[in-house]
Amino acid sequence: MQVHISPAERRVTVSGVVGGGSTCAWEVMKVKGSSGRWLSYRSLLPTMLLFAVLMPFLFIRTAFLALDAGASICPSIGCLGRTIRPLFFRGEDNFQELAKELRKIYEDEVAGPMEPKMVEDAPDSWNDLMAEMASYSYQNVNPRAFILRTKAMLMKMDQKLQLAKLQASIYQHLASIGVPKNMHCLSLRLAEEYLLNANARSFYHHLIVSSTVACSRASERLVFHIITDKKTYTAMHAWFALNSVGSAIVEVKGLHQFDWPPDVNAIIMETIHAIQDCLAAYRGHEALSPSTFSLLNYFRIHLPELFPKLGKVIVLDDDVVVLHDLSPLWDIDLNGRVVGAVGVEEDAAGHCTGGKLGDHINFSNPLLRSASLGAEANQCAWFSGMNVFNLEAWRRTNVTHSYQSLIKLNRDSRFALWRMSFLPPALLAFHALTQPLEASWHLPGLGLQIPKPELLETSAVLHFSGPQKPWLHVGFSELRQLWRRHLNNSDELLRSCRVVD
Repeated sequence: MQVHISPAERRVTVSGVVGGGSTCAWEVMKVKGSSGRWLSYRSLLPTMLLFAVLMPFLFIRTAFLALDAGASICPSIGCLGRTIRPLFFRGEDNFQELAKELRKIYEDEVAGPMEPKMVEDAPDSWNDLMAEMASYSYQNVNPRAFILRTKAMLMKMDQKLQLAKLQASIYQHLASIGVPKNMHCLSLRLAEEYLLNANARSFYHHLIVSSTVACSRASERLVFHIITDKKTYTAMHAWFALNSVGSAIVEVKGLHQFDWPPDVNAIIMETIHAIQDCLAAYRGHEALSPSTFSLLNYFRIHLPELFPKLGKVIVLDDDVVVLHDLSPLWDIDLNGRVVGAVGVEEDAAGHCTGGKLGDHINFSNPLLRSASLGAEANQCAWFSGMNVFNLEAWRRTNVTHSYQSLIKLNRDSRFALWRMSFLPPALLAFHALTQPLEASWHLPGLGLQIPKPELLETSAVLHFSGPQKPWLHVGFSELRQLWRRHLNNSDELLRSCRVVD
């Protein structure tokens, strides 16, 4: 049998020999001519080979695109095809187009405020949102619904974050203003000693700041004046009476024990009434420290009246630790100014270590322009907590009257000038009456952050200003020993109340 292919005649015949030697031929294919044919027998084999090469590639490419599309949000074939088709058949970056589309939908339809109910019902996390999207059918998933749920979820997460920050701030504030159990125990024990022990009611030659005495080269020249209120007088008096420091002199006196002349009493009562009116009118939402409500803090403006026979005093807050002798402070010339303080001038780098006046006072308020006493927002603010006061120079000024006027001005402005505090009006009242001291005399802020080790070694006074006091559990453990080392670990009262271990 033979196969004859005739290209010219476009014919295929099969011939063979049958019985008797005769020949038989069959025409099995005859191709008619066509000018528009699209496939010929010559291209059949190459076409099949090409498909054999491309099909594995197409299969692998489709599989990768399907995985990239994400079966969790495209569970149906329709959704998968919609995701894959543009990526496979178009040369454009479909992800950029999708981002533009989502952004346009957000700006046009979703950018406004959302209903609280929608935020409340939003998923708690991204995984919950993806699980929710996967549970919908393809027809129910659209870009607008996805953006709405995503925005609601983000707003819900942001609300939780803000609430957690607020709770942490409140808890820290409560921990910083509360009286620790061991301190409360010590106060009660000292009050009991004051009532039962006659030695606890002796008045002079008692300890007030052991660190100051320990660092002094001439402790016999030190005289401490401890001013307290009626509530804490008995416990404080008993403590200083039972713990002697040798030759240093200590006077513990409560505000209720002062007997001022009528004219001085009128000046002091004016300040008390102004502060009480401010406290009654103040309705700030922020958490305030106890120092804001303590009249003792504001009584610093009446140092000339509290100590009429003294010419100069060094004022220390009750949260300081002294590391070096303070006697040289007494010999510093204040050049006729009233107060010596750290932070009045910029440091070597040109920064105000205590911040600027504008950080404490709202100079943009027009009420302050007539009463700013020449102060400007970009000037440095001095630190309180360790200051030298020239009481003789103070008595020649009207600082106290200016301070009282500023307090009333802030109250009349509904506290738009500064937050309720002793320091802001003092910064204005003592402006141009402050003598700068070297930064090594005073290191504040140890209740806010841990300073560099070299500053702890060179500073004369460490000030634990801030909420994290060393006697509280929220205080920095790295700094607590600076305060604890001045306690008497063998004292029976301290050990019984577990102030020391």
